[in-house]
Amino acid sequence: MNARRHRVRLGAAFLSCLGLALALGAVTHSAHKPRQTEPIRHGHGDDNRSMLVARKADRVTPHSAVAGSLSFAPAKSYALGKLLTNGVVVDLNRDGRPDIAAPEESGVEVLINRGDGRFEAPVKYQVAVPGLETIHAVDLNGDAAPDLVVGAFSVLLNRGDGTFEPTDGYRGDGSGVEVQDLNGDGKPDITISNRTSSEISVFTNSGDGHFRARRDFATPQEPELIAAADLNGDGRPDLVTANWPDSGPYTVSVFLGRSDGGYDRSDYEAQHYEGRVAVADLNGDDRPDLITGYNEKSIFVYPNDGNGGFPTGRSFTAGHGPYDLLDVEDMNGDSKPDLITESVGRVKPGIWIGLNRGDGRFGRRHRYETGAGYLADVNGDGRPDFVSGYVADGIEGLGPLSILLNRGDGRLEPSLVYMARRSYSQAIADLNGDNERDLVTFGFSGISVLVNDRAFCDVQAVSRQWSWRGGLSLAGARKQLARAGCRIGRIRYAHDPWALKGEVASQKPAPGAVRRRGAKVNLVISKGPK
Repeated sequence: MNARRHRVRLGAAFLSCLGLALALGAVTHSAHKPRQTEPIRHGHGDDNRSMLVARKADRVTPHSAVAGSLSFAPAKSYALGKLLTNGVVVDLNRDGRPDIAAPEESGVEVLINRGDGRFEAPVKYQVAVPGLETIHAVDLNGDAAPDLVVGAFSVLLNRGDGTFEPTDGYRGDGSGVEVQDLNGDGKPDITISNRTSSEISVFTNSGDGHFRARRDFATPQEPELIAAADLNGDGRPDLVTANWPDSGPYTVSVFLGRSDGGYDRSDYEAQHYEGRVAVADLNGDDRPDLITGYNEKSIFVYPNDGNGGFPTGRSFTAGHGPYDLLDVEDMNGDSKPDLITESVGRVKPGIWIGLNRGDGRFGRRHRYETGAGYLADVNGDGRPDFVSGYVADGIEGLGPLSILLNRGDGRLEPSLVYMARRSYSQAIADLNGDNERDLVTFGFSGISVLVNDRAFCDVQAVSRQWSWRGGLSLAGARKQLARAGCRIGRIRYAHDPWALKGEVASQKPAPGAVRRRGAKVNLVISKGPK
């Protein structure tokens, strides 16, 4: 059984892929971690964001003049190695500019920022241990330069100038990797899951970026993902694993840290596979609760009993299953973490936003039809937005990137779509020093860089020609185009066998085109069939 999250498959033709993507969605930095960009949730269950923590994003003053608007310069793509699915964007050479590091099939590619949103040619570093599902950027040896922890796991120590020493390798066989100071010495330690041996392994940092011999702790079944958080308020990080055996029962294990460096384990039986583990105080009692998914029926919430125990769980059903826990985040600004779930599979795919009532229960829900995606504040207004990188079988090159901006009340604006290299994950950073949030997409054999720039018009799909859901009205098209820096040009009325009377039947230029801001999009409005 594949541990990776299901994704919406949009067909093998580029035009149908773009048209569908445009149509859908209409309706802690710790002391030892260098400051880096806000990562968007990766599109795999085995990513390096296995613990999701409710938080507020750093605020960056947006320059956008039109509410709900967002424009990007044409995407710049960089070809890298194979099997690239994620990366980090962080200042590696200490010049104040975010650089890029991305794991691929046989190593790590590093791209140094020129300062204007462009990057130097990639430099590749080999790693000691294969398996490049995850990457962390963290200062392991106290020199204020971020080092790289790759897979499960290899270490690349930063020389301080964005180049890296030969790698050390520490072998594990799981997909869960957690980097956090576990013993309070100010140095980040590493914990990994080991499915084959049904245990987790803790590697203690010796202080120079190298690690002592592993200590193993048994789990009841094969652990898939791992998270670290102080669950009982004693000031020591505890550990949580989601265990996925080949045959049930499925469990969640909680390891409460002791003063001697050991752990006391408690296991909680789950109704189904708990592929994601989120930690957040859902009911305002200052104790972190557990939220788990992915499963065939619902998301489960385990309230903390105050001592780091989770004796009872309750389910939360969003709508059409199966479900995947996507994130726990304050979506409407009331300081209560809300629940974002994803309906995966072929039956009504999309995301559901459940607003927290304040007692750990979720009331009013909003649903949006879109593909697999991630939360991040894209426009710098302090509100988490939704970003979806669409993937289609058999298509090389560019594909659509969909962004649904947060209205501030827990609802999302209609999607805006941009063209970039097809991606599994994205990260946000101000790449050129203009105080705007730019995007880096990671996927397949390369990355794309989209610089946030109000000087451009990103043509959106407003016509039935590009959407199986139908075209917009003239008023709707005008609003949607204005949100991406465009305006309506010539308008012509004509009969159309497919478009309803009054809706936009066709447009020129086609969606995905990038022009100077204020560029005109010509429309044909349907008079209905003859």
